[in-house]
Amino acid sequence: MDRRVIIFDSQDKIGMFATLYYAVAAAKYCERRNLIPLFVSSNPYLIDQDRSQNWVEYFFEYNFFDGDYQKYFSSAEVVAIKDRRSLNKYMSNFAFIDIQNRFSSVSECAELFFKHLSIKQDIRAEVDEFANAHMTQAPVIGIHYRGTDKHFDEADPVAFEQVIQSVTKYGGPAPRIFLATDDVALPGALRERFGQSNVIMRREPSGLSHYEDLGDNYTKGRDALIDCLLLSRCALLVKTPSQLSAWSKVFNLDLKLVLLGEPYKRSHNFELFGKWYEFHIPLKNKGYFPESALYNPKKRAMERNRVLEIMSR
Repeated sequence: MDRRVIIFDSQDKIGMFATLYYAVAAAKYCERRNLIPLFVSSNPYLIDQDRSQNWVEYFFEYNFFDGDYQKYFSSAEVVAIKDRRSLNKYMSNFAFIDIQNRFSSVSECAELFFKHLSIKQDIRAEVDEFANAHMTQAPVIGIHYRGTDKHFDEADPVAFEQVIQSVTKYGGPAPRIFLATDDVALPGALRERFGQSNVIMRREPSGLSHYEDLGDNYTKGRDALIDCLLLSRCALLVKTPSQLSAWSKVFNLDLKLVLLGEPYKRSHNFELFGKWYEFHIPLKNKGYFPESALYNPKKRAMERNRVLEIMSR
C-alpha cells in the first residue's frame, strides 16, 4: 500500500453509532493528509468474547484492506481513542475543540463512511429479507423511540401522544408502521391506536438500555444495525434523539424526517453535575454529529436534510 496507514482504536465506552462517528472523523482527518485510516474498536461494551477484539469487523468490511488487516499492527502508528477529548486533541491539538464542528453536512459523513467501510453481505441480506416481507405492500412510516437512558441525561422524554400525533399527521388514520424502540409500553399504545397488524417490529423491546442489557453483545449490535438500516428504508422516519436513527439518515440521504424532542446543547447535563469548564465541549447546534446537523433549524438546512418538522415542545 503506497499511502501510510494509521490505526485508530476506539476504546471509549459508548454506543455503536457514536463510535461510528469516530470512524468518520478519523477518515476526514486522514483524507486531508493523504493517509489511510484503519479504524478498529476494542470498546468492551460492544465486544463479544467469543469473537475478535475488534467489533467493527463483525458487521463491516474494510474497503481499503484485504482480510489480513492485522499485519499493519506491527508497523503502523496506533492511536488509542480513550474518549472524545483524546480524539479531539489528536486531530485538532485541543481537547475542547470538537472535530465534529468541522463537518459540513450529513452527506459528507455518508461519503466518508462508505468510502472506507461496507456493510457485510449477511447483514444486508437479512435487511432485504425483512423489508421484502413486511415493507413493500405500502409506504411505511418508521418510528424510533429511545425511552431508557436518554431521559434527563441527553434529552428530555417525549410523550407517546406526541408520537401518535406526528404519525397521524403525516401518515393518516391507519398508517403502516415499522417500530424500533426500547420502551416496553409504546408498542401497545401504537397497536391500540393504529391496529395490531399495522405495527411491524423485528422484536419486542427489553425495557433495558444498551448499558443495562447484559446479553450477547454481538446480537445486540447486529439487531441495532439492522433496525437502523430498516428505518432507513422507510418513506418517513419519526424519531426521538438518538444516534441510531440519526445514522439511518446517513444510510439513506433521501430519507424524510420528523424530529421529536431535541438533544441537549451540553450533552449529559455536565453543567448540572460538574463545573462546566471542566466538562463542556462547545458543539454546533444540539447534540453530537450527525444528529447536530439534523437539528439545524434554519430553513435551508431543513430542506437539504429533508427534515419536515422539528417538534421540540
